[in-house]
Amino acid sequence: RQINKELNIRYGLKAQIDRTRNFKQVADLLSGGKFEDIDFFLVDDDAQINMLVNNLNAPNRTVGVSDRYGYDYALTTSSIALYSTAKYTAEKLSAEAYLQLGNSNTRRRGFFCKELFADNSYGASKTLSFADLAARIALQYRPNPKHCIMGSAAFVVKSADGQDLFLQTEYNNLTVNNPRLSALLCAAASYHLTLNSFSLHASLFARYHARQTDVSHSYYDAESEYADIVTTDLATLATGVEVEAQYNINNHLTIAAGATYGRYRYAGSPTVTVYADKDNRLLSTDQIDNLYDLRTGTTPELSALVSLSYYNRGWGANLDAEYHAQRYVIPSLVRRTESILCHTTTTEQRTALIAQERLPDAFCLNLTLSKSFYLKSRKVYANSAAPTFLQRHPKSKVTLFIAVNNLLGNRNIIFRGYETSRIRKQYKWDDFTATPFASYLLYAYPRTYFLQVKFSF
Repeated sequence: RQINKELNIRYGLKAQIDRTRNFKQVADLLSGGKFEDIDFFLVDDDAQINMLVNNLNAPNRTVGVSDRYGYDYALTTSSIALYSTAKYTAEKLSAEAYLQLGNSNTRRRGFFCKELFADNSYGASKTLSFADLAARIALQYRPNPKHCIMGSAAFVVKSADGQDLFLQTEYNNLTVNNPRLSALLCAAASYHLTLNSFSLHASLFARYHARQTDVSHSYYDAESEYADIVTTDLATLATGVEVEAQYNINNHLTIAAGATYGRYRYAGSPTVTVYADKDNRLLSTDQIDNLYDLRTGTTPELSALVSLSYYNRGWGANLDAEYHAQRYVIPSLVRRTESILCHTTTTEQRTALIAQERLPDAFCLNLTLSKSFYLKSRKVYANSAAPTFLQRHPKSKVTLFIAVNNLLGNRNIIFRGYETSRIRKQYKWDDFTATPFASYLLYAYPRTYFLQVKFSF
């Protein structure tokens, strides 16, 4: 609806249904015979050895190639919402506001009746219903073509993903205790400068995400049980600054540079609750305090990029230099609960479990070369009844791209690292001492080559 020359309002109703079917399927038996559809993890469990069947609706079932086995379930999320957008545009100032109010529902349906959870693995679970909210405002002020100032802020209240609403989606309809809505608040401000051969962009950002829920599955060494680990009231805080600039040295040569520095930390005091996977028995519940110095580990706190580009008469070359610093492994929160830390006897042992490992700085050089061949001087095809291909597509060309990533061939660049939730147990009498295992490290590829051929017309 056009209110006047400057103001336009748009509103409507939107609905969405997202249904995913999840199952295990036999891909290949390597010429072997069929096998029984039972839970082989329980074969050596004296207490559960008589509850092995994965699907009581088809007991004594054997499976072969392309058959489903183990688990079979569907997750369905539906939502409906009213939304409205108001957009104001003037000569130097523009503003936009967005508001959405809605409701979402999540439900699990099991197609196997697992003997271990015969009462709540088959059929539909209860429906989890949540009221959702999203609001956003953005402003832009452009006093002249060279300068532009922008700012935006958003507030979102929504439910967790379906996988984080159930203890074990694979074979259990049991939901997490008291599922809550998460709250996301973010804001950004930026400045743009555009000149004939130079451009600059700088921005500040902040993002606070509270009341998050996370469900993971791991062996819980403190109780010697495979467990479902539910973390609630989890909060993260990210703040930082980004700057990037580009300078055209001449018509063929351009240099660009960018850098970002941020703080990506945990906040608040989350609660970690551990359930036994085989019977949903409560194993432990702990609240973790003082997480403000713990990094999330998913993003380098300092990154920089310098790029030099050349293009002339179809030839192109691009050299990129990347540098990433202040990187940390992704932490395990369950390792920082008192249920684990109480099994330490010295300050050094306790520090080893809660200290966060810093990864070495990473530097990488990448090179890209390209060449474009225009086909206007070449005969593609022709006959007496039709025009040539080039007469119909006079701007046709072929472009070759050759890229070499990690040009220096460094094989010791750690791409990412994360802590394991497992602990090493050293027994003494009827108790044990807990010490951490080494972090898992993922390494980047060594020198890697890419060739791409592009045809456009």
